Amino acid sequence: MRHTLILASLAGLACGQVQHGTLDVVENDGDNTPASVTVTRSGGDGPWAVVPEGCNRGDYELDFFMGDDALMGIMITSVNQLDRSEASVTFDPYFVTTSSAVNGNNDYFIAVHECPTGLEANFDSSFCYFPIADGWLGGNAYNAANNGPMVTWVGNPSVTIRDEFSFTGIGNEFVDDTATAGLYLVSIEGLDMRRDGVIITSGAKNEDNRTAVDCLFDGTAVINCIDNASEGGGENDHAGFVFIPDGTEGVTMGRVTYTGKVLYSQGDATVEMVDQPLTNGTFRITIPGESAATGTMFVIPHTELGGTTIDNPIFVEPSGNSWIIETRDIEPTGLTLQDVGSGDVLFHYAFFKNGVNITPGTPSQDYVDRLDDIISANIVVTEITPDNGAGDMDATVGFGSDGIKVAGLNRGDITMAHFNARHPARFDNGLDTLTGMWLGCPSEFVRDNSTTGGISGWSTFSFDNGDARSHNASFAGGEINANFAVAFIPDSIGLMLGADLIADNGLDTIDVGADAQSSGVLSAINWDNNNRVCTVTPNGTAFDLTTYEAEGGTNAFASVEYGFVYFEYAAFENLVAGYVDENGTTMSGNGTFTTGSGFDDFGFPITTISIPGVDARTDGILLLNALNGPWAMAFEAGPNGEFEVAGFDCATENIDQTAFSFVYIPSEGLTLATGCAADWNGDTSLDIFDIIAFLGDFDAGDSATDVNGDTVLDIFDVIGFLGIFDAGC
Repeated sequence: MRHTLILASLAGLACGQVQHGTLDVVENDGDNTPASVTVTRSGGDGPWAVVPEGCNRGDYELDFFMGDDALMGIMITSVNQLDRSEASVTFDPYFVTTSSAVNGNNDYFIAVHECPTGLEANFDSSFCYFPIADGWLGGNAYNAANNGPMVTWVGNPSVTIRDEFSFTGIGNEFVDDTATAGLYLVSIEGLDMRRDGVIITSGAKNEDNRTAVDCLFDGTAVINCIDNASEGGGENDHAGFVFIPDGTEGVTMGRVTYTGKVLYSQGDATVEMVDQPLTNGTFRITIPGESAATGTMFVIPHTELGGTTIDNPIFVEPSGNSWIIETRDIEPTGLTLQDVGSGDVLFHYAFFKNGVNITPGTPSQDYVDRLDDIISANIVVTEITPDNGAGDMDATVGFGSDGIKVAGLNRGDITMAHFNARHPARFDNGLDTLTGMWLGCPSEFVRDNSTTGGISGWSTFSFDNGDARSHNASFAGGEINANFAVAFIPDSIGLMLGADLIADNGLDTIDVGADAQSSGVLSAINWDNNNRVCTVTPNGTAFDLTTYEAEGGTNAFASVEYGFVYFEYAAFENLVAGYVDENGTTMSGNGTFTTGSGFDDFGFPITTISIPGVDARTDGILLLNALNGPWAMAFEAGPNGEFEVAGFDCATENIDQTAFSFVYIPSEGLTLATGCAADWNGDTSLDIFDIIAFLGDFDAGDSATDVNGDTVLDIFDVIGFLGIFDAGC
């Protein structure tokens, strides 16, 4: 069934125009005939129209005037209502899921089924229609038999249907994993679906199924098609998707975690939790100047393929100049608002603005050239209540690289994101160094949460499973809300590093093949969700690592794990790092800095580190390790931009100066060395002339010849250079 339309009336319609909109559905009676419902266009853009004679309970036919609409474009559907009550439905209120279905005339209709009963029901709905000819990366996959393998693709012709045996990882592929029902891998060559746009999806069959999408750590995505009464598993039925690339004009979009943190986004939108911590699972999206009258808001669920997100449909409804979003848990007795994991991605949203000819954009991928950069940020943590649920605290980047974001949060557990992507270890703890690793350090001394009734005190920093962990460094222990600093070190740049390493009886030795104290600094942290600190001591050509329980200062023995990065001086052009004794005196180091002693505002002793041209309040962070004993190290920015450093003795609970190592990590701009340190004259050859050139600069007092970084030019620098020369390039 379709309305006819004179082609001349379509003059001015762009061939590739996305058509989108919302439907207002009125139930006239509880029957299942065209007279039982009145479906009207309530918003949107494009020439699309409702086909009244193709509508009945839970089925709403649309005409996009493209001929065979289902062969010419991809329709993705969603809801436009939070809940509904009708006498014909047992549950009050009730909830639904929607699918994009096709009738015998290749016309699309929105199929609506009540959740969890699977019965057809009426609900206000939304949709987007993407013309295939315009190049949208997407389509619908169909099987020939119920729950059978996918065999037919209607969509972008560059996409090939494969199974897990024929999957190549080359080109654009829709992979039906026949061993696991209802899981379809989407692999688009050259695109990272975490960073390059937003993927939206819906079921593609007139059946009570729902879909959600999971963006994986390698930039691919998995669509999960599942019966809308199921709390896990999958159903191998028709499903569709469209990827909306970054740079697409007229679309405001993003990926949102459960705590309202936005990872990838395009356009100006604000996402916030509503009435947390008193109300579960509720959010608000606001776009300045936009409302349901100016465009269509489209929201689809993201799943972690486990945990609480596996069975949580998403609901959206306009609310004045914003939209309310709810996530609800499926239970046999109905759907209830639910909090999910704080760092879990919960939903994708896309707002399609009216009056814009929306065609696929081209992602800039500006981040690609920065994935090999070492970056840092200071994280400011705010306690709202002393509890440990959604809305009880917040954390934001106080200053630092825009490549670092907070992705999720609860007390003492902050999920971090690197250029809008959570770490692969979030998905598999065996991937702790894949793409790189995080290090960190507390960035305040004594945290005072007394006004909110929470835990106060000195803190420790650990990392594991993609989360920064903060604990109270005292006999009392416990997770604490406290400020900290983080740095991301890519594995691609070739530094010696490791994570989730076992320290038998809390001890380990890392051999670096050169004099440890003169060649670099090894930064190490505890690598699990335990309250521990790591001491790192140079010892010949190695670093000795000792771990301590922060609650009492005793040696840690059981199940001790750690992570480290070795910052070799010769690997960098501008690294500032070194060793300082318990009196605040420089022992050795690299780069230009001065140290001193003083007192904090609270009166306890501190060591100061001043770096020319660096303001500790805005420019970068420190990584710290005590050289001996159970010290929890921390830093703060001083009043004149210097770093203030102090330690907390976990055995005595005293705050004092102690000997430590440090590495300064600027927010951006830590540069790897080019060329070879032994090629002193830079002629690309290692020969006697390099030694002569070095000795000439040494005799002239050039500070660059301070090879061991002890700020004194002496015979040991000459010996150090000869060692580098002997090692070659």
